[in-house]
Amino acid sequence: MHNRFSTIIVLFGLLVFGPAMATNSSEYDIVINGARVIDPETGMDSVSNIAINGNIIAKIAADELIGKLEIDASGLVAAPGFIDLHVHGQDPYSEKIGVLDGRTSQLDLEAGAIPVSAYYEYKAGKSLTNYGASVGHAFARTLVLIWITRILPG
Repeated sequence: MHNRFSTIIVLFGLLVFGPAMATNSSEYDIVINGARVIDPETGMDSVSNIAINGNIIAKIAADELIGKLEIDASGLVAAPGFIDLHVHGQDPYSEKIGVLDGRTSQLDLEAGAIPVSAYYEYKAGKSLTNYGASVGHAFARTLVLIWITRILPG
């Protein structure tokens, strides 16, 4: 089950690119058979077969597709990546866990970071997913309180 689940997770990242135009190839690199494909953008919700060439989804169809590698995804769901707006774990291990949950964007918009520029420098080129942070109110309030205690007498 773990290998089937891990393979389906690959699809989450690939679906982010969106389906490409169907190719004329009768054999694809990878075919994922029998997944329940859910795409909120298009309203798709059906059991389908997914053909992949390289890192592009070439075709999603109910008809039989032939691939060099065929994966049985019966009983599993394939969907575009999920966006999580409230992730505190921004380290590589936490990101890996998020990817296993299907998250392709992991944002820290609650606690955030100060300075945000340092956060982006830390994440650049290392993140497995899309990332982002806000300046959280707790950090900003703490900095203001520190500043006030330094300028106000006793």
